[in-house]
Amino acid sequence: MVSASMPAPDVERMTSLNRFNNRLAGVQGVMQVAIILVMAHLAVG
Repeated sequence: MVSASMPAPDVERMTSLNRFNNRLAGVQGVMQVAIILVMAHLAVG
């Protein structure tokens, strides 16, 4: 990441990007669980 290699990185911007990344990872995890549940339901029923 460019801002991490700068002499004085913008901590607020990096914190914001990290929070955004964590939120995206959480959404992706929820979607993966939902897909697995749907696939299991279709396989059984």
